Amino acid sequence: MLRGKRYGILGAPGDPLAQPARSRLAWAHNTAQAVQDLGCDALLAGGVAGLPIPFDNREGLASLRRLVAGLHDLPGGYDLRATHDLPARFGALPPGRWVLDYELPRAILPYCGIIHTRHAGVLAAALERGLPAIYEDHGEPQEKDGEAVARLLAPASPPRLAVAASAALRDRLAAAGVPAERIIVLGPAIHPAALARQQAAAASIRRSLLHGMARHLFVQAGGMAEEGGIEAVLEAAATLRDAVFVQLGGEAPAQAALRDRVVERGLPNVIVAGALPQREARAFQQAADAVIVACAPGRLAAPLRFPEALAAGAPIAAAAIPALEGWGDRGLAIRFHDPGRPETLAGALEALVAAHPWQAGGVAANRAEAERLGWQARQRVVFERLVA
Repeated sequence: MLRGKRYGILGAPGDPLAQPARSRLAWAHNTAQAVQDLGCDALLAGGVAGLPIPFDNREGLASLRRLVAGLHDLPGGYDLRATHDLPARFGALPPGRWVLDYELPRAILPYCGIIHTRHAGVLAAALERGLPAIYEDHGEPQEKDGEAVARLLAPASPPRLAVAASAALRDRLAAAGVPAERIIVLGPAIHPAALARQQAAAASIRRSLLHGMARHLFVQAGGMAEEGGIEAVLEAAATLRDAVFVQLGGEAPAQAALRDRVVERGLPNVIVAGALPQREARAFQQAADAVIVACAPGRLAAPLRFPEALAAGAPIAAAAIPALEGWGDRGLAIRFHDPGRPETLAGALEALVAAHPWQAGGVAANRAEAERLGWQARQRVVFERLVA
């Protein structure tokens, strides 16, 4: 099906190639890595404007590869292809429009035999060129044009497929008119690197943070915005004053805003650590007495960070949303809180630390479940269904 070309990935026009605290970029890089690991040549496209390194020479490309490997803790090996915005001297266009109308058909599509995207415009461009295409829906704002996606996915040729990140998103796509036989449900996954234990680093983190009256460490990686359930974390910190709460992730403006809220509410036990390279973030999660996976009510898909929380081996305090509640009957160290009542997170955390004291190796059941969520296995299902 690739006909000697590459498996192209572009989450949305205007997405950068590298930027911390962007879950869609983590999805894109993990997808590219899985494709490459399965023996196909992957091409990941994205913008390079604003990167601290040049991209127009061999040394710059090597530096970018090292930056990506550090951010996502991936071995790499897949092609990184730059897209560029319209130069400012020629005028202004809506974000991503120049990439969609000019860069995509000129610099990306000619080199690809398949396109995998989370944007209806990229899907349309690929199908118009006659390329097999995969559209993936994680419930983000740009993924709500269900009727347009349905029109694009209705014909049978070239092959096309919709990947829904949850059953609720599958039902939404089907209600918009996407043929049921063209939809599969695949939740988030992990790269095997997420399973590596960092016991020395985790123990060091605990020694540095748990002293004086601090008895427990709780960590959330991501979820900085309101839709990520950050209010529940602040409520829990106000209740559990003998615990340290570490919030990872978030872009610089969100980090600054959260630090202001922490000061205003008098929460010295909350540390806004910001966006860390993935390997360092995993060490914090492994050091935690419990990992928090909060989100706002009504979220239709499991957060991308949920499998990472399982891989950390720490008990998990998760929001009770349909996409996560199914994990509650699998014998895991997990407790749910009501995302519509932020004050309930504290109780879930207290129950977890009472039932599952911290251990350096993590909770075996959680780690074993994470091993079942490999990104290669996820991508293999995509390949199989696309050619079925």
